[in-house]
Amino acid sequence: MKQKYLTPLALAFGVSFGMPLPATHANDSHWGADDLRRVVREWLVSTGKPVPSDESIGPIDDRLRLSACDRAPTLAPRSTRGTSIVIKCSSPVAWEQIVRLNGYQPPGMASDGVTTSNQRKETWKMIVARSSLPAGTILSADMVEERSTGNQPGDLQIKSLEEAIGLRLSAAIGAGSILTKRNVARAPDVLKGEKITLLAIGGGFSISAAGIAEEDGYLGDILHARNLKSGTSVAGKLGASGIVEIRFQ
Repeated sequence: MKQKYLTPLALAFGVSFGMPLPATHANDSHWGADDLRRVVREWLVSTGKPVPSDESIGPIDDRLRLSACDRAPTLAPRSTRGTSIVIKCSSPVAWEQIVRLNGYQPPGMASDGVTTSNQRKETWKMIVARSSLPAGTILSADMVEERSTGNQPGDLQIKSLEEAIGLRLSAAIGAGSILTKRNVARAPDVLKGEKITLLAIGGGFSISAAGIAEEDGYLGDILHARNLKSGTSVAGKLGASGIVEIRFQ
């Protein structure tokens, strides 16, 4: 029977090298879970990483049957921030398997989880409150500040001062609290108690008067307001520049 060989691979993000070692399979035509675990262990040894127990490699279904590689498979971290290894076989039948490796630290990741490049930590920006702020506060430039973090921000995190300013807090926050879409929302275009302009429009006429909003409102909302001169409450469509239009047929 023709003897097959495996090569333990050392990878520095896709560059492989190693010495061929004889493969020891229960079945020359197929690989199973034990073969994948052995390949991972050999790769770890060649890269100077500690070799974990079999329980930490996987989980791999022990019923797995793959075509045996007749040349060394390649192994590489799935990403710079993950703990999974990609095993690829190219011949005689191409296949790919992803194996999770508990406790593995990919190249380019420092022990604190911060991706590094040329010994420099990669950082991201976050927006935090300068002081404790109550719910309902509309954020201004003097209330928030930008800080650096070694943790990659999530999709809900506010990532710039420009994005934060003008938003309204939907919940009270403490000093240093990170702003996310969970604790801020778009501020209303008009706030309750804010002065607005009432514009009555009918057939061939239009009359304006000073008014005051009786509720918060966004552009396009039907807003209830009070005429400051007459004291009458009216409702109209909120438009740009705080103009509330009341149309008469």
